[in-house]
Amino acid sequence: MNILFHLHAYPHEVFAGAEMMAHRIAKFLATKGHQIKVISGTATKEHLVFDTIDVYKFEIDNDSDFWRWSDLVITHLGATHYCYNKQRQFRKKLIHLIHNSFEVHLTRIKPKNNYMVYNSEFAKRVLNYPTDSTICIPPVDYREYERVNNDKATFFTLVNLNENKGGQLLIDVAKKMPHIKFLGIEGGYYEQIKEEVKNLVYWKPQTDMKRVYSVSKCIMILSEYESWGQVAVESLASGVPTIVTKAVGVGEAVSYAGTYTERTVDGICEAINMINIESYYKTKKEESLKRAKELDPIPYLERLNSFLLNIQKRNYQN
Repeated sequence: MNILFHLHAYPHEVFAGAEMMAHRIAKFLATKGHQIKVISGTATKEHLVFDTIDVYKFEIDNDSDFWRWSDLVITHLGATHYCYNKQRQFRKKLIHLIHNSFEVHLTRIKPKNNYMVYNSEFAKRVLNYPTDSTICIPPVDYREYERVNNDKATFFTLVNLNENKGGQLLIDVAKKMPHIKFLGIEGGYYEQIKEEVKNLVYWKPQTDMKRVYSVSKCIMILSEYESWGQVAVESLASGVPTIVTKAVGVGEAVSYAGTYTERTVDGICEAINMINIESYYKTKKEESLKRAKELDPIPYLERLNSFLLNIQKRNYQN
């Protein structure tokens, strides 16, 4: 099957959660024998190969050739509305990767030939679009993180410093706990909130997150909103305990392995003190590894492959 991913961005330029989810799905589908091509709005070269996947620069002049080539088209986020128009022009079935619980109105009023892949039970429960769907959690294979060694790690780390993710909270907590080492990893989107604080170190966006987990004693998920939490699951798989604010969605991913807190400076400081209790930390480390194995992505990806094969057999609905 020829599968086209038509996306606003891809990890050769953007390494955020949605982009990494799309890439990991593309890589898996390639192992099942499908031909994969990606059109990316952030590509700077006409054609490149990123981690075995062919990525092409979005250009209006040659875009139609890719649509004619495809059997199915997968899209999400910023490319969604554009793909609706192309879908009708070329009579293609369109699969939407759903990364949050925010309504896309066209999906509600024009469900024909549109299919949903939700990233969580939470997103499916909230949106529940009137068309066939499956759930594929953002694929994080715990086997890829088993060799991460963070036995000597010292940092309490936040990944992505924008307002929703907790950039200002990180600064405020660092000021209140000068005896703790904090690490802030710049994210790939929205304004990054930074301030010079003695015990707070900043790193640029990382292409290899294993480096981050190897120096992190704890990953803090301080978001106001999350529909899942890919960084949280990578952290679990690396044996790094998590502090998690009670944002909707992320609890589904972390479950019993997280240390939960209100989204306040005092609450986060209290959670940090808990993590620093040796016996508690050991328990949470063990629970993290256990939870990561429960989130094995292979069964989800296999179901997704079957879902796509079934869609391919269907006639286009006029």
